[in-house]
Order: sequence, then structure tokens, then C-alpha cells
Amino acid sequence: MLRDSRRGQHLLISASQDAKAVVDAEMRVVDVNRAFRKSLGYARGEVLGRSALDFVGVADRAEAAKALSEALGGGNVPAVEVELIGKRGNRIFLFSPGVVPLTTDKGCKGYLISGMDITERKRAEEALRRSEERLRLIFEHSFDGISTREVDPKTFARRLVYCNDRYVAMSGRSRAELMKLYGVRKLLKHANTPEERSRQRKRLLSGLPCKGVDSWMRPDGKENYHEWVAVSVKLDGKLYIISINRDITDRVKAEEALRQSEERLRLILEHSNDGISFMELDPATGKRRLILCNDRFVEMSGRTRKELMAAEEIDALEGPGAPEGGTSQQEFVKHMLSGRPCRGTSSWIRPDGKENWIEWTAAPIRLGQKIYVVGIDRDITERRRVEEALRSANRLLMTAREEERRHLARELHDSVGQGLVGLHLAIQAAIGAVRDSLDSDRASRLEAASDKCGELIREVRHICHGLYPPTLESLGLVAALRQLAGYCRDAQVEAAVHCGKALSSARLPDSVEIALFRITQEAVSNSLRHGKARNIQLQLDYVAGEALLRIVDDGVGFDSIGASSAGLGLSTMRERASAVGGELKMESHPGRTCIKVRVPTLLRPGSSGATQGLANGQPVS
Repeated sequence: MLRDSRRGQHLLISASQDAKAVVDAEMRVVDVNRAFRKSLGYARGEVLGRSALDFVGVADRAEAAKALSEALGGGNVPAVEVELIGKRGNRIFLFSPGVVPLTTDKGCKGYLISGMDITERKRAEEALRRSEERLRLIFEHSFDGISTREVDPKTFARRLVYCNDRYVAMSGRSRAELMKLYGVRKLLKHANTPEERSRQRKRLLSGLPCKGVDSWMRPDGKENYHEWVAVSVKLDGKLYIISINRDITDRVKAEEALRQSEERLRLILEHSNDGISFMELDPATGKRRLILCNDRFVEMSGRTRKELMAAEEIDALEGPGAPEGGTSQQEFVKHMLSGRPCRGTSSWIRPDGKENWIEWTAAPIRLGQKIYVVGIDRDITERRRVEEALRSANRLLMTAREEERRHLARELHDSVGQGLVGLHLAIQAAIGAVRDSLDSDRASRLEAASDKCGELIREVRHICHGLYPPTLESLGLVAALRQLAGYCRDAQVEAAVHCGKALSSARLPDSVEIALFRITQEAVSNSLRHGKARNIQLQLDYVAGEALLRIVDDGVGFDSIGASSAGLGLSTMRERASAVGGELKMESHPGRTCIKVRVPTLLRPGSSGATQGLANGQPVS
């Protein structure tokens, strides 16, 4: 019967699903079942005779040795969890309820160690621990405030049970203070309405998420805005609300600043005296489609806002007088594509037939793949009318001055000049009569008077030529310039006149010739009196509908900024150019002064005196 009992015991150990091993008094393995070998991956022969501690992990080896020693000594060993190392180095966790001695009639044969494989459970616990650790790190280092509150389903009172450091920092209170608060209503600056609170409660109690925006009033007086999301969960029969709060104070302030900025911009757009527009530019065609404009822009166009928005291109507004200022359509598109602003002047033809002159500035804005143009348009129609009236008045004034000069020159020539000539002849006759009477003293005094009279005649003639040279009226501007160059050579200054071929058989209008001559006269006078020039070049040409005058000298130069107030007559020169619709530019530095005048004008038939210079051997090109 005892033999049957041992056989039954062996069969029971072998058939068990739990890992079982039998060790002797020296902790050597004397028997193992199939579950043990399968768990560790060893063959039976690889296990028998080895110490049981050889299969225990290093971390648990000391504790296992202590437990086995106590068991072999007859002590009571509590249940333990032990880590074993398999043949392939894999880790196996066993739960051992204790060590059972195997006895026979001859005494103890060995000790049975049983172990239930809990490896999967340990791995799950380890994974859970790691997951909890990651979640803890996320909570602790999150930029959002995270909190968990226990909820009373009947009263919906909420007690804080957990919150991270960010939540504490956002509230401006200590963690202990927050733990004493029920709900978040005491944190809110503006409590939600009863209807809003009821809606939120219903959603949370029904398991639906809820979100919103609140403002918290901190104890330091600062107001924090929070964007929150909350969801309810049930754990162990209790209801909890987990909420995530994001501080959006900076965003709210930025949005408010943006709103105020947009409001200011709107007021500027609505009340600006300039037309302001926002257009989309087609880089391929250069067409501009209106997207936004203020009321002033609509008013300036003479059209309705609906008509402007429906137009395929805003360029249809421009009339024949546009563009001005050297900015063509192609140049405008190039500026916009390169990101550079540009400006110019255009005329708009209104539906009522009126022409509005616009001074504009345009700046490109690139948004994604599209290019937009911000335009600021100023109505200068009235200013141009005033400027044109001023130019007309200046022309009339210049004409009146020239007429007065001409009249004065004729009066001097016909009255004083002729009188001096008669006086000179009379003195010459008296000298002849005295010379016959052999009165030498009286004759010498009369000769001195005659010489003085001759000087006066030449001076009157010079003044008459200065007031209005007859050459300008009879032969034209080129001949008058050549005569002016001759006066320079009389003053020991080299001077030359260069004339374009277009003026060899045609003349400029009288007003333009007078203006250009007076400008040249003033410039030459400045070169001789102030510039100390030794060489003066005068160039006159007609190109592309413009009369071009260029005066260059090699004098000491001058400060072009302060020259207008220095008595050099530059302001008068500019006024003369402007009076005939022209433009005067100058540049000066030591050794070279250059004055350029451009006057849009037409030619008229007639000889300008350019060919006479060729006969005289003067340099004409």
C-alpha cells in the first residue's frame, strides 16, 4: 500500500499543471515535472542534481535561499513570488504557496516546491506600472491643468481628489486650498447661467463630453482665461469628472488686441480722405481684381461698389492720361512680383465723363501662392487744377515780363540809343570844326567825350540785348544761344553750342524758346560770376516730343540744396521750366556743374538758326 501511495504521489506531481520540483536536504533537484521543464525549457537530465538556487534570478536568490533553509529546517515558509531564469535567459515568475516535505515510513525523502506560473500577470502588472508612470509624467509635465473630481450625482457637488502642478499654478492658489474647495464656481470670475450649468450637468451625467471657456480670478487680482474639456467616468460605483484646462489668457489678449486693431483699421478705412483698396493681382496678365475698398475709393471712382466688385480688372478705370511718373503696367507688375512698393499718378475716367487725377501708392503682399496689392489713392484733381492755373499764371507773368523787356529794349534802342548816336555824330562834327581852328585842347576834350559816348552806345546796346535779344525773335533759340556763347568768349571763357538735327529746320514755340533762353542766360551768368568756369557747353535737342537743354561747366560747383537761398536764381529757373510744363534737374560738385531741362512740346516750321553756325565754323552736332 505504501508503494502504491508513493506511485500515486509521483503521478500526481507529474500530471500537475503547475511547475513542481523535489529537492533534497542539500537543495539539489531530485525530480521535476513536465510543467517545470516546459516553463524553463530544460530537459530532465539538465535539471536533476543541480542546486535549486541555480534557476532563481539574481534579485530573488538571497530571499529564496533563506526560505528554503527555513523550510528544510522545519520552519513555516510563507507564500512567495519568485523569478526564475529559463534556459534561453527568459524570465519566468512563479507563485509558490510554500514548501511541503515528502515523508515515508523511513522519514523525510525530500521537499516539494510548487509554483503557479504568473509570468503573464507580472508582465501585465509591469506594463500597467509603466503606463501609470508615463501617465504620471504626462500629468506632471503637461502644459494643461488636469484635475479629477468626485461627483455627488444628486447634488452634483464636486470634490477635488487630484490635480497636477499646472492646475495649481493656473489657479494661483495652493494645493491645500484647492482640496478644500467644492466645485470650481469659487474660481470663476463670471458664474455660468443656470441654463448653461444645467446643460453641462446633463451632458456629463449622460456620459457625454463637455467643453467651454471660463475666466478664473486669481487671489493676486489677475484674470486667467481657460479653455476646458470635461468627461465623466464611473469607477467602483463612484462618479468622477476628469477635466483638462488650457490657459488661453495670452490668446484671448492677442485676439482682443487684434480686434481693437481691426476696429482702428476699420475706422481709418471708413474715415480716410484717401481711397484704400485691396486687390488680387494676376501675375500672368497683370490684371487686378478688387476684393475690398473703402467708401472714399467708391466715391472717387464714380461707380457703385457693386460695379467695382463685379469688374474683372480695376485698370478699366484708368483714362488716356495714365500712367504718369515713369511707372508703366509692365514695370508695375515687376515691382509687385519683386515685393517692392511703387507709386505714380493716373487719371480715372468717371461714368459721368469727368476725369479724376489720382496720386497712388501700391505695396504687394504675398499670401501663399497669391499676390495681393494694397493701394492708397489720393484725389489730386483739384491740386492739378490749381497747379495748372498757377502754371498758366506764371506763363502769363513770364509773357508779360518778356513783353515789358521787349518794350523797354525797343524804347532804349529807339530813344536813348538813337539820341546817343546823334550826340556822338554831333561831337564828331564839332571835333572836325575845332581841329580846323587848330584848338588842340578843345579838340582833345571833345574826343574824350566822343569816346565816352561810344561806350554808352555799346552799353545801351548790351542792355537791350540782355533785355530781349533781337536774334531770339528773328533767328530762333539756337542763334540766340550761339550769340550768348560769343559773349562768353569775349570774357575769355571757352563756350560751344551743340544742336540736334531735329532743330535744323524747325523751331520751338515762342514761350518755350524764351523760357529755355532765360534759363541758359541765368546759368551762364552763374557760371561766370560764381562758378569761375573756364569752359561752358550748351546742348539743345528735340527727342520723343521733348525739348532737351543741357548746360555743363567746369566751375567750382555749389551746394544744390542751399543754392536756392544763395541768390543764384535757381528757383527762378525752376519756375520758368515749370511755367512751360517742363522739369529742371541739377547736380553739382567741384569741377562740374550740370543743369538739365526737359519740356514736353511740339515743333513749329521755321529755321532755328542752327545752320548759320556751320558757316561760322562753330561746333554743331
